[in-house]
Amino acid sequence: MSESDCWTTAYRLIANGEMGRAVELCERDPCSEVVECQRFLGWTYYQRQAFDRAMAWFAKAADRGDGDALYGIGSVHFVKRDFHRALQFFERAADHGYPRAYAWIGYIYHQGLGVTRNIDMAIAFYERAAAHGYLVAERALIHLTWQHGNLLRRVAVLPRYVYIIAKAAMIAFRDVNDPRIVDIPNVFESKR
Repeated sequence: MSESDCWTTAYRLIANGEMGRAVELCERDPCSEVVECQRFLGWTYYQRQAFDRAMAWFAKAADRGDGDALYGIGSVHFVKRDFHRALQFFERAADHGYPRAYAWIGYIYHQGLGVTRNIDMAIAFYERAAAHGYLVAERALIHLTWQHGNLLRRVAVLPRYVYIIAKAAMIAFRDVNDPRIVDIPNVFESKR
């Protein structure tokens, strides 16, 4: 099998629910050199909480400039509560064109995880993520307005909140794994 056929074949296996075969395929040469396979293996091992293996696969894709893999490395550091390192990789992921990382950078500043809490920085990063359609960032902006805004501003965001709920439901109906909603605590979990 050629490298160009690897991800197409692996993706077909994944779509058919044959995750084990997709993992086996992606771990063998030449497929193990394909960025999409490396990223897939990183997320597969991340979900299995095999973080060392996840990091090894993410690192291979990240060395080739893959923003999703850089985000994956940041996610492993986040889960391990190394927020400073997580922030560094989320920033690199955003710099490599992976806008979902902006929401997590915002969250780190919002909560003061490994950094001084900075609501203005949090808002700036949430706004960047929201500009790319990430609903978790839009929800965070509404939350901050609700916490820190006056009564008029609070009332003004209610229609936006209803819109986000409806939009999340529509996206989940089409694809529960859509990255725009994947970080939302998942009431749609039963669809997976």
